[in-house]
Amino acid sequence: MKQLKKWVAHEVLENIYKLYVRPNLDYADIIYHKAEEVDTTFYKNNNNNYMKHIEQIQYEAARIITGAWKGTDRVRLYENLGWESLNERRVMRKLCIVYETLDTKFPNYLYKILEKQFEGVDSRRSNKLRPMYGSASFRLSFFPSTIKDWNKLDNNIREAKSKLIFKKRILNKIRPKKASYFGIRDHNHIRYLTMLRLGLSPLKAHKYRHGFQDIANGLCEVCNTKEDTKHFLLLCRSYTSLRTTLLQQISNILHLDVSTLSRRSLVNILLFGRKDIPDSDNNLILNSVIDFIIKSKRLDIFWGEGGSTSQT
Repeated sequence: MKQLKKWVAHEVLENIYKLYVRPNLDYADIIYHKAEEVDTTFYKNNNNNYMKHIEQIQYEAARIITGAWKGTDRVRLYENLGWESLNERRVMRKLCIVYETLDTKFPNYLYKILEKQFEGVDSRRSNKLRPMYGSASFRLSFFPSTIKDWNKLDNNIREAKSKLIFKKRILNKIRPKKASYFGIRDHNHIRYLTMLRLGLSPLKAHKYRHGFQDIANGLCEVCNTKEDTKHFLLLCRSYTSLRTTLLQQISNILHLDVSTLSRRSLVNILLFGRKDIPDSDNNLILNSVIDFIIKSKRLDIFWGEGGSTSQT
């Protein structure tokens, strides 16, 4: 994927990961998965060392696709791509095994174990199962942990009429809505947007918050105020002329005076577009922002992609 990213669009890289890399991580995952003692069913991360190493593979793939810097928050990166974590996928797949076993009563050796949890409970799959207790290690194994997760599911998920519907309802619960790049294909352009969307870029406030060792504070050298995404796009005195052009372009696209919007709303539009307008208009918005970034030359320092934070 690292070699191919110079030649193919980010959508192609994502498909390569999902078709050729992730299936290897999914293979036998219900066997090697070790649950955690947490109250939330679909816990995004897993602190087990082996699980963390496996999750790191997906994290690196996400960085290659988006151009995000090392040290970028994993949850925000996955949300940008519309990915669930591998831990969430493993929990989902374990629950699908329980659903299918209860629905078909097959394979028999698994159903016999689940059948014992029907004591005092209607055996319909829509109902909860009696918890399984034991040692701390046993509670983290397949049946105790999955029954615990099963009992936490919403009724409408357990009552799904088929395994396909069951899985779809779980995915709707755990898979974030993808943030679109609206047809932008150039990798450097994708990288510009990703860095600002996820809050890790050459901007001083971003680097200071992530512990980079080459800066003493997160203040803009010109304005002496916090140099974050909002400051760069809307406030910094260094780019007044470029910003005037940018905001006029956005106003023309949206047919409204964007100066009347709150700064928070305007930054969100500049980075993610708007849901209530055509994709073609969102493409124009993001390209206008990219043009502003390129002409400012503020984000052209890419050495941080490899990871120059103190914690890495």
